Amino acid sequence: LGIIPGGTTNVLARELGIPLGLEEAMAVIAEAGQVVALDAILVGRRYVFTQVGVGPDALMIRDTTRERQEKLGRLAYVLTFVRRAFGFRPRWFTLRLDGSVVRARAWQIVAANVGTVGAPPFTWGPRIDPTDGTLDLCVFNVNRKRDFGKLLWRSLTSRHRRDENARFYRVKDRAVVESSQPVLVQGD
Repeated sequence: LGIIPGGTTNVLARELGIPLGLEEAMAVIAEAGQVVALDAILVGRRYVFTQVGVGPDALMIRDTTRERQEKLGRLAYVLTFVRRAFGFRPRWFTLRLDGSVVRARAWQIVAANVGTVGAPPFTWGPRIDPTDGTLDLCVFNVNRKRDFGKLLWRSLTSRHRRDENARFYRVKDRAVVESSQPVLVQGD
């Protein structure tokens, strides 16, 4: 499988260091020594290579129009996310992680296979690697505007800390996220 970046943010290509230009990406594909075994997240019957999100990021994907993407590029996603993030309220979830059960109040949950979000230096959590055979579940809770600012700062500076606003779980086999009410989910 060769990756030719053609999307708006090209998250997986950026994570793997694949050049964004067509000819440069084709040159990487042509090199036999550039083979990488990638982890994949199986959701239902679909495979996802970067992340699955529950929360404001799912609203961002749904509400960012193609027209806006073409006009503003990655900035279109950022603007939509900020608009949706402040009005989004945390919910209670049950997380079943490799046989353990955790109850968590969360504003955003990300099952991450890649660390970056296509907008370096922003990262979901610490030490996320798409080739390590581990799923990183990042659980974020925001109750006040100050919490949002704290999470944003930690994500931009890659100084992730586990506290009341952020918890990180490494899953080897199976992660199930349950909610008592319907929630929007996005996968990339």
